[in-house]
Amino acid sequence: MDGLAAVLLQRSSDDNSLHPIYYMSRKTSETERKYTSYELEVLAIIEALKKFKVYILGMPFKIITDCNAFTKTMSLPRANGQVERINRTIIPVLSKMSEDDPTKWFKHVPSLQEVLNSTFQRSINTTPFELLFGTQINNKTDLRIQQLIDEQLQLEFNENRELLRKAAKTQIIKVQNENKKSYNLRRKSPYLYSVKDLVAIKKTQQGPGQKFCNKFIGPYKITQVKPNDTYNVEKCRNFDGPTKKILVPNT
Repeated sequence: MDGLAAVLLQRSSDDNSLHPIYYMSRKTSETERKYTSYELEVLAIIEALKKFKVYILGMPFKIITDCNAFTKTMSLPRANGQVERINRTIIPVLSKMSEDDPTKWFKHVPSLQEVLNSTFQRSINTTPFELLFGTQINNKTDLRIQQLIDEQLQLEFNENRELLRKAAKTQIIKVQNENKKSYNLRRKSPYLYSVKDLVAIKKTQQGPGQKFCNKFIGPYKITQVKPNDTYNVEKCRNFDGPTKKILVPNT
């Protein structure tokens, strides 16, 4: 596109129709010709607002455009994730800087932008200013602004870490429930014994040369019923095995 244009319309009180009262147009630069339709439409709106500001300042107005890409993104202020991430830092800092007069927040934007552009970014391993111009910015950093930015970044870090921990906790509980459900499919209720019942205990360890030995030792007599399906037992006869033992029935 070689140029852009805009028309300022005013609604007449006679016929309630829109009538043109001002035209604006200009050629696009070499760089601007490479813009997408969305970017050119935004550029046209910005240029029109600059040109028409003496007429619309303090007046309610409506922007009319036929660019579908632009009109469909007006209701999605968070469509750009990178911009949204920066806004999470900028908006709270601007709010604190303009506490005395919130209507003058825009006066703090240049100084805040300068500090942000001279702040080291771990993702690019340098500052945005040095990445763009190849040299460090020569400025006197406002310590108050830098402190506000650091506090906001720390707050965002803590919030993101807390979200990760909550997500990890939820995932752990989910996996535990899945494991519990899978285990309970093969689980059966334990047999309940009473005091003075005789039981045999299955050997869980087999030594060398004991392949054909008895797989159980006993009998043992139940002497005490304990919580969680456990029992104290004692030996009834002479055989190889401990005199006293805690019995946990198979489930």
